[in-house]
Amino acid sequence: MWDNTNKWIFLHPKKCAGTSIEIILRKHFVDTREEPKGSQHWSLDSIIPYLSSPLDSYFIFSVARNPWDRMVSMYYHALRHDNYNSTFTEYIKKPGHYIHGRQLPLNFRLNNDNIDYIIQFDNLEEGVKHVMNKLNIYKYELPHYNHNTDRPKKSYRDFYNEETKNYIAEKFSWDIDKFGYKF
Repeated sequence: MWDNTNKWIFLHPKKCAGTSIEIILRKHFVDTREEPKGSQHWSLDSIIPYLSSPLDSYFIFSVARNPWDRMVSMYYHALRHDNYNSTFTEYIKKPGHYIHGRQLPLNFRLNNDNIDYIIQFDNLEEGVKHVMNKLNIYKYELPHYNHNTDRPKKSYRDFYNEETKNYIAEKFSWDIDKFGYKF
């Protein structure tokens, strides 16, 4: 999602509260541009051709989430909304899966040399406040938009064995190192 008039770009990684942020942005900006329906998770490189000004004139922001927790959310989203019916281990190791495709670790999606601010999912309210202040939005309500995944109310750690824990650690090593995530 981006706005050529107010010069901002929001990169929306899947399962990182991006829909809640987009709701705020849509309420406050009329010149918002969005990816075609069903593809709201574009990389920065995909958005660049649609910009009306040089990239360095935009405030670019995104959200990061602990990758072990994020993958559990993605799995339950796939079970509920994509008619997926395999185990968690099969899901994260499946060739052609999100890890290997468009939901790559954040460093591949963000073109991170150009990112001005990354909201931490674990400190969502504080991060959103920072971004909204930067965009001159001072009155807003952060909605909790839940995609109803029927995820059990237990720790993401309960879904992993040593192999899958290490697999995510390897695939998302940039995210883990950059943001200090711990299993």
